[in-house]
Amino acid sequence: MNDRALHLFALVFALVAALVIKHVVGGGEQLSERVIEARVSYRQPAQSNLIVLDPVDAVRVRLRGRLSDMTQLNPFNVEAVVQLSDEQLGRQIFVLERDDVLTPGDFDIISIEPNRFELEVEPLQQIVVPIDVRLVGEPAAGALPGAVLVRPNQATLSGPASRVAELAVLPIEVSIDRRAISFEQQIPLVSPEPLVQVVDPTRAVVFVPLGQPEEPLVGPGGDGSDVAVDANAGADAADG
Repeated sequence: MNDRALHLFALVFALVAALVIKHVVGGGEQLSERVIEARVSYRQPAQSNLIVLDPVDAVRVRLRGRLSDMTQLNPFNVEAVVQLSDEQLGRQIFVLERDDVLTPGDFDIISIEPNRFELEVEPLQQIVVPIDVRLVGEPAAGALPGAVLVRPNQATLSGPASRVAELAVLPIEVSIDRRAISFEQQIPLVSPEPLVQVVDPTRAVVFVPLGQPEEPLVGPGGDGSDVAVDANAGADAADG
């Protein structure tokens, strides 16, 4: 047998061996590969209270498995898990390994893209701040606002420590545009910082007394009775 025949024999043998191995590994069934857009979840120790400021939502995972399993695979059941730790705060590099990918069946993880990314992790913090009512607009008929009353006058905020620290008050706006008489309004409380949430309360009731400069302004007292309020204080607030 010459060298050319030996080379051809080796190629045929290798092909047959590959088919046999594929048949055995696949349990007699054809294998298939598929790229899945896998969601990324973030897990942390039970006693931790961490938040990822710039999370990666999904990665591309290439899977290999039996064709029948692959056709039944729901992409929403494939998950890449990032393990957070109290020792990894600030900007950190996280690397996803094959063992970090969870699948509902017997699949081989061929690749993860990207498998390395930078995240910013911070502890969550809660603080209580005063609610700061800001009047906007121009009242009608020369009316002037008095001292604004807000109930409750404080709110609990929760968010990343660095973002929460920037909020000394929770600002809300109340329009007095074209209003001439005192009014009460319920205002939803929303944080100006997207990553900071208002925990409690979710709404506040604001009373704005309005009247002419020469008239005493009347607002609700602590016992429900009417009391006179200072018009000049409200006028200063509106001008500011």
